[in-house]
Parts: sequence; C-alpha cells; structure tokens
Amino acid sequence: MLFALLTALSAYAQEPTSMLTISVKGMYGIQLDGAYLENTTGRTETWVNPGRHEVVVVKGFGKEVFRGFVDVPDDHEVRCRWVNPSFDCYESVALHTAPATVVVPVPTATTTTTTTTTVGGSVDGFGVSMSVSEDGMFVGVGGGFPGAPVIVTETTETTVIEQPAEIQYTVPSKVKLVLRSTDGEWADVYVDGKMVSEFRNESEKVVWISPGVHQVEVRDFMANSAYSRARIDTAYVDHLTIGIAEDQPMVCYDHDGFWAQ
Repeated sequence: MLFALLTALSAYAQEPTSMLTISVKGMYGIQLDGAYLENTTGRTETWVNPGRHEVVVVKGFGKEVFRGFVDVPDDHEVRCRWVNPSFDCYESVALHTAPATVVVPVPTATTTTTTTTTVGGSVDGFGVSMSVSEDGMFVGVGGGFPGAPVIVTETTETTVIEQPAEIQYTVPSKVKLVLRSTDGEWADVYVDGKMVSEFRNESEKVVWISPGVHQVEVRDFMANSAYSRARIDTAYVDHLTIGIAEDQPMVCYDHDGFWAQ
C-alpha cells in the first residue's frame, strides 16, 4: 500500500506544468529528450516538466544538424524556432495568467407589498367611507348608513418582479484532462486533430487543454483509424475525466458538457 501511495505521489509530482513550442522551417525532425516529436505542420507544442531539456534537430534519415539545451521555467511556455542554420528561443510566456471572469445574469424573484386601509363610520348622522393608501394619499369617498360602526380593513397585494442578479464564474486558463483506459489496450488520443497522448499499457494519462469546445478522438495505434469520438465543452471547470476503451464510446465521469459521437 505504501508503494502504491508513493507511486501515485510521484506521478502527481511529475505532471507537466510547462510547455515547449518549437517551429521549424523545412523538412526537419525534432527530438526532445531523446524522443521524436510529431511534426506534420512545422510546429510542435509539448507539455514538459520545468527544467533543462535537450533538443536535437535532424534532417533526412537522421542526420543531426543541431543539438542544444533549453531551460523551461515552471508555468511558462518557451517558444523556439529552427531556421537553418540557427536555433533560437525568442519568447517565454506565463501560462496561468489572471483568470477571466464571466458575469452571467440569473433571474430572481423580488416581492413588493402594498397595503390599503378602509375606514367607515358616522359623521353628523351621515355614514361615510373612504380608502387611504399606505402613503396617505386620498383614494375615494362614498355615502353609507347613519350610525355605522368604525371598521378598519387591511388588504395586502403582492407583486413578483423578475430582476436579474449577477453570478460570477471564473474561466481557468488551462483545463486538466484526465484520460483513463478501462481495458488496458494500446491507443492514441487526439484533441482537435492533434495527438496528445499514447496509451501503451498505462491506465491513466493527463494532458492540459485550453478552455472551450474540443473534438476528442481515440484511435487504434496500428490502423490509425478512430473508433470513438466525442465533443467536450469545458465551460467553467478546471478538470474533467474521460474513460476510453477499444470499440466503445467514450464516457465522462464528472462533467455535463460531454457528447459522445
């Protein structure tokens, strides 16, 4: 049990919190810390742990044309580029800036009360009645019967008014997407057409995505064909968990903004 706890804590501590973006011009491949990065558009975005990382640029069948190191601060995106024959890192941007605040009008009920008092009695042998509103304004007068007793009646009228109130929601700068394999099969997970995670006997992977609407696909790692698709709207949550299994629709365990396709 202690070993499982230590393993879980180690995995949690190693979740990447920074990003390294590398753009290349021309037919070049990129290796990061010894692993090739998928580069089909000339730009790679990879979540990494803060610290020093080795970058290798290769051409053709693996001919090395550059090797160097990039220091990535915690909670930052470092942007680099390769334009033959030079490699440079030109910008470092904080990832988790001040969160945006969205104000959403929500209808609420407000109650107002109006009180009317009616007074009746005898004045010089002639019965009168009159109505007086709560603010003291005269409403009306009418005849009655001589010697009628004094009667006081209070009538309450309630009016319900729909009035908008403001509730503030915080939109996170990044959303933690937990991918959970329920069958242990090998698979590749794509978000908006880009591969974000590979399952090779792992039970759970974590990736970070921007808030908003995204298309998620699970593909067979051999056939490279999607056997499960879903659309997610992260809305105002900062994390959500998706379960995947071969030839089965995806399921979401903790968020309503999920539609399997």
